[in-house]
This record gives sequence, C-alpha cells and structure tokens, in this order.
Amino acid sequence: MPRLPAPRLALPAPRLALPALALPALALPALALTACLLPGRALAADSTAAFWSLFTPETLVRRVVQIGIGALRRETELQYDHILPDPVAGEVAITGVLAWPDVPWDGDGCTLSADRVTIRTADPASWDKVRLHLDIIGGSATAGCLAPAPRAALAQAGIDKIAIAQGSVDLDYTVSSAEAQVRLHLDSPGFALIDGQAHFSYLAANATPGDADPVAAYLSDASLTLVNQGGWAKLKPLLPDRMQDPAMAGAAVTAALTDMLQGANAAAAAPAPDPGDGGGDGGGGTGGDGTTAPPDAPQDAALDDAQKTFVIQAGRQVARFMAEGDQIVLETDLPDSEVRITSTFFDDPHAVFRDLRPSVVAHAGSTPPLIEAAMMQKALTVDGDTPDDTRLAVGTALITGRGAPKSVAKGRAILEPLAQAGDTGAALELARALQDDDPVTAYRDALLAAAGGEDGAMALVDGLEERLDTPGVLAVQGGLSDIASLPDAPFASVAALRAEALARLTGASEPRSYALAWFWASLAAAAGDPAGTDLRDGIDRRMRLHGPAAEAAWAAARAPVEDAALHEWVARDLGTRFGPK
Repeated sequence: MPRLPAPRLALPAPRLALPALALPALALPALALTACLLPGRALAADSTAAFWSLFTPETLVRRVVQIGIGALRRETELQYDHILPDPVAGEVAITGVLAWPDVPWDGDGCTLSADRVTIRTADPASWDKVRLHLDIIGGSATAGCLAPAPRAALAQAGIDKIAIAQGSVDLDYTVSSAEAQVRLHLDSPGFALIDGQAHFSYLAANATPGDADPVAAYLSDASLTLVNQGGWAKLKPLLPDRMQDPAMAGAAVTAALTDMLQGANAAAAAPAPDPGDGGGDGGGGTGGDGTTAPPDAPQDAALDDAQKTFVIQAGRQVARFMAEGDQIVLETDLPDSEVRITSTFFDDPHAVFRDLRPSVVAHAGSTPPLIEAAMMQKALTVDGDTPDDTRLAVGTALITGRGAPKSVAKGRAILEPLAQAGDTGAALELARALQDDDPVTAYRDALLAAAGGEDGAMALVDGLEERLDTPGVLAVQGGLSDIASLPDAPFASVAALRAEALARLTGASEPRSYALAWFWASLAAAAGDPAGTDLRDGIDRRMRLHGPAAEAAWAAARAPVEDAALHEWVARDLGTRFGPK
C-alpha cells in the first residue's frame, strides 16, 4: 500500500500562529484526547470523582488554612496534628497544636499548646455580620512565656505552667451600623478566670480629612473581670506580713495609685521642652523631670474628683477581695453614651477619668440581674398581681439564658401575652429568640417591635423577610380584614394618604403591611399624586418580580383591597373632596 504524500502531514506555517485566546479553548479537548489515548481504561466514574474531590469546599478550606499556617510559621515555630474544616458551619478545627514563639527575655523559652483550636466566622448566610471567633480548649503556656517578674512570682508559688481549660477571643462586627463587640475569656482551673469585653458603637475607617487617626472608634462600655479560682491562696503567702491584712493592703493600694496618678498628671501638665532654647533655664522654673516650665504654667499634679473616687474605690475593693477571695471588676461608667478614643486620648489622665469614669466594683454593672427564686416563682405562676416589668425581666432572662437557665418555652409563655397586649420590648425579645427556630412567629413580633420604635427591630424585620417567602410574609402582615375600622385622619388630604401609605410600607410607626400600603397609595394615586402612584406600582412590581407564587399570593391579597379602595372613594366622595374647586 503506498504511503501518503508528505505534504499532507505538514501543516502550513501560517496556520500554527493561533490567537492567544484560542489556546485555552483547545486545551480541554487536547487533554480529553490525551486521556483517551493513554493505556488502560478511559476516565471512569471513580477517577472523575477523585479528580473533582480536589475542589470540594472542605479541601479548599484546608488549603487556605495551610497557606495561613505557612505564613504564621515565619513568625513562630508551629506544629499541629489535623485540620477538620466545616464550611457549612463556617469553622475550622485544628487539633494537637504546639507553638514556640520568640519572647523578648532570657529564659527556658516559651511553649504554647492546645488540644483543639477552633476558628469560626459568622453565619455564611449573613451579609451584615463579620465575625472572627478563636476558641482554645485544653491549652497551656509554660512559665517562660511570662516576663521575668511574674515568672519568678509563679515559681515561688510552685507554678511551672499556666493551664487554660478554655479560652476564647471574639470579634463581632455589624457592617450596617459599624458596631463592634470584642470579648476575651480565659479559664484557668485552680487559678483564675478572666472575662473582658469592649463595645464600640462605631468602629470604621476615619472619614474625616486630615485626621491623624486612621480609625474612628467610639467606645460605649468596657469591663474586665478577675475571678479567683484558687490562685489567690497560692499567691497570698508571697506578700509581706503587713500586706496580708486586707485593711493595710487596701490603704497601700490607695496610696500607690494616688502617687502614680499624681505623677501622670504632672507629666501631662508639664510643657514640652523647646528644642531651640539650647537647654537654658530661660528664667523659668524646672520641673521634677528636668523639663523647663514658665512661671505662669504650674504643673497640676492634684487628683480631680473622678480620680479620687477611683483610688478610694480601688483600695476598698482590693481589701474586700482579699477578705472574701471572690472577684473584682474594672469597668467604665460613661457619663455620656459614648466617647471617641483617639491615638492621643490617654495622654491626658484628667480627660481619661472624666470621659471614661473607670470604677472598681465587685460585680459588673452591665451584667444582667440574676433572677431570684421568689421572683421566678411569682412570674411563672398565673397571677394577675404580678407586675408586667417583673414578668418582662423573668421572661427575658428565660428566653435568652442570661440571668436564669435558658428555657425558651417558659420564657415564651411569659412574654407572648405581654407582646399581644402591646409591650414592644417583649415583642422584640421574642423576635430575637425565635428568629432561627420559628421565623414566622418572630416576624409577627418583629413587626410589632418595629412599629413601637424598638432599636434594632427594623433590621430584624428586613432580615426575616429575606428568609420567608412572599405568601408567608403577606399572611403574617394581614390586610383590611384585620382592622376593625379605618381612621378618618388619613382621608383629610392627599399628603395624609401618602403618609399613611409610607407608614405601612416602612413599618416604622405602624406594623408593616404591603396590602395596606397599596390601599392608601392607590387612593393617593387616584387623586393625582405622583408619589402615591410610584408607591402603588412599586409594590406591584416587587411582587411580580418575586416569581409566580408571589404574584399569585399578591393577586389574592390585593383583590379585597382594590374593592375596599373603590368603596372608600365612593363612600367618602374623595373625587369631590380632592378635585379642583
């Protein structure tokens, strides 16, 4: 058989010059052809599954964490046993963690360990929350992780490492309001428990031109709680004999804090040295720190009232803590709702104590009150004499689990009658507690809370509407059949009709109802109001674009509203009332 002519095997050179975009298009067919020509079986179902398993969410999360650990190893030596990703829950668990970070002091070195480290983010379905939660279980830190002074104190107390049964750091950020909550928790059995938190009403990049601070931070409250769990008994013998007396120790703390604040006040009041004065005395007085102060600028070292209150409180609480061995709390008590924290805020001690009002107490003021037995029994008993505020406090504690063991069913039984009677605070607590398990009921309560002006209720209404379908939303909102009689005030003017439509559409002053908003907007539009026309047609458009089921439910809900609008137009002769005179 004759061979094929050579020219048929050689492609002309110009045809080899393919555009760059054609190469990716040819890559996949070429790969498939190559696979088919390979010896053995073609790509079977099991080998295809193995290939695509490289791109599962779990595998991708593992790769991202491994990349992050590789970057972290540039800062510290690190080992771990296993990574367990859970993309659906938005968390990654790392077991058997060992780290050897560098410390800036001499010693045997620092070793950190944890049986399990969990990194958790916000609910993947939430677009308004940014959360980073770091949880450590079964952790420990050797004495070398501490500075020399506290390390020596622990050594004298016979402690060679600090065990952490559970520790966590939580950053919770709300994108819409720029609110931020930072929490710290460390539980060391047999030693101490530390809880800290700071709440910022606004935390975001600074929008003020020329401001030196890159971040605008407005602090609402902060607290730090130290609970004794046996550590005080180990450290107390290290104190001098006279300092083991609570009264003497409290007086010593008061004196030490007074001296410290006087020094800080003096340093803040002293003018900065003039670099151009050559260090001469210039006729001015010399401060204790060597700086030169003019005669008319005395260094004010005296404590103001807020500072005096603080040092007295601190001394008393230290004495009480030494006697009782329970806990001690440092917290802010802002006279205003918030204070802006800048890079130079802590340079003026007087301003710090005036604006933050720090205090030392036995129990944090922000902690919800604990429900006592008598109060609980009275609220749980069907008794008409129980005040509503008592029922609200007990029901809130039960449904949230703060102040009483969590019992949603019992808390709901207490709060639902209050919400139905018009208590918007009870409605808001119900909506928050039920939004995950019973969004339909939560939506009904959120509508009442938003109409009552409760903070955060409107955002809850919008968030629940994202989770419910349109028929469910319309069913909860109801229509004209749920109203005994129409008010006369909105019929006074076209503007009043439009205002009533807006109130029903937004839900800020009346419970939101798309049917009622359409009713009032339709009357305003009939009277020639362009804004009312936009409101009416906008509701129709929203329902139409949400799909056939939403459109059908809306048609059924709108039919009686159309009839009612026509009835009111005729019965009240609105054509004559709003027509040209």
